[in-house]
Amino acid sequence: MNKVILCGRLTAMPELRYTGSNKPYARFTLAVNRTTPNSTTGEREADFINCISWGKQGEVLAKYLDKGSQILISGKIQTSSFNDKDGNKRTSTDIVVEEFEFVGNKKENKVQDKEQKDPFEEFGETVTIDDNILE
Repeated sequence: MNKVILCGRLTAMPELRYTGSNKPYARFTLAVNRTTPNSTTGEREADFINCISWGKQGEVLAKYLDKGSQILISGKIQTSSFNDKDGNKRTSTDIVVEEFEFVGNKKENKVQDKEQKDPFEEFGETVTIDDNILE
């Protein structure tokens, strides 16, 4: 069985790309804290895990997540090999995201649609517009 469940924070905004056949995918790196502190320094360390999400799911992740967003993912480990631009053989290990859940509050995750931001927020007051005023 190849099943992975991780909870962590994005190290940067997801990078949305498209294949040659126009299939969307998002790549991101997830920082996952280790459960035990370093035996020498006593500090908690993190692992940085490369993830990829395909199709509509990848588009959603790229749209709503930002650097520092917390997310819970489940998926599978996939290792692939390729030749870099210099012709050297490289291997890549990624988590292929099958399911995800936003974790934490919306402000922290910046899951709010940027188009719905209150344009009067900087003034510090709530502006109420009465639709019945024209009647």
